[in-house]
Amino acid sequence: MLVIDDNGNENRLTIEWDGTVREHGTDDYPHKREDRTFEQQVVMTQVEERAKVAAQREFPQEDILETEWMPEGVQRGVEALQTLDVERFAEDFERCYDMVTHPERFPGVTRKTAQIVWQPFYIDASNTVNAVPEPVIQYKERGEVKTTDPESAMRGYGGDKLTISLPPMVFDEGDYEFPDGFQVFCIEHMYAQLRDIYEHIGETLPEGFPDIDDDFPGRPLTCVHREYYENF
Repeated sequence: MLVIDDNGNENRLTIEWDGTVREHGTDDYPHKREDRTFEQQVVMTQVEERAKVAAQREFPQEDILETEWMPEGVQRGVEALQTLDVERFAEDFERCYDMVTHPERFPGVTRKTAQIVWQPFYIDASNTVNAVPEPVIQYKERGEVKTTDPESAMRGYGGDKLTISLPPMVFDEGDYEFPDGFQVFCIEHMYAQLRDIYEHIGETLPEGFPDIDDDFPGRPLTCVHREYYENF
């Protein structure tokens, strides 16, 4: 697969069916990661992620990229939240709201140690929410990263997974009140995730994209953050 990066350089890539980048050929950047500048590494990563998106689009029956990293997948999540009845939303997402607004109410967590709330939800082929597992709080304890339910990620549900990922927040009185206001907030959050994914693959936002503030919380980390590379 040939990808032209933002600097006009050619990159030739081979992507495995599981999303592994087997080859990334270019003579325009150092071949070893430790020899690249951070800016060069961002370009290289954007190219690889863009190639994965293109491969998934070409071969939709394969599991090359997770739904929540595909622009079309996140857009399906937006649609699912938009069409979710507010009473059902209140029932399924109340615990997420409590964790975001009052993380200190949960065992072992304080507002100071809470880092992010992970709320997965699953959608079916008709873009309808069909499962909302228990959310978890990621927090730090004596320098160690923990979650309130370490086994939650191991539970399986049918459909395609998306995740609301929000830091602890304090909403101004009257802003995003639960449930309908928080439902709007989660929809805007998914749009912010889309904004960040386009940045992650080095592409501009499509025409007509909603106006989402740059500081509106979306994905916690993408390839433009130095912390993104700490686990590689």
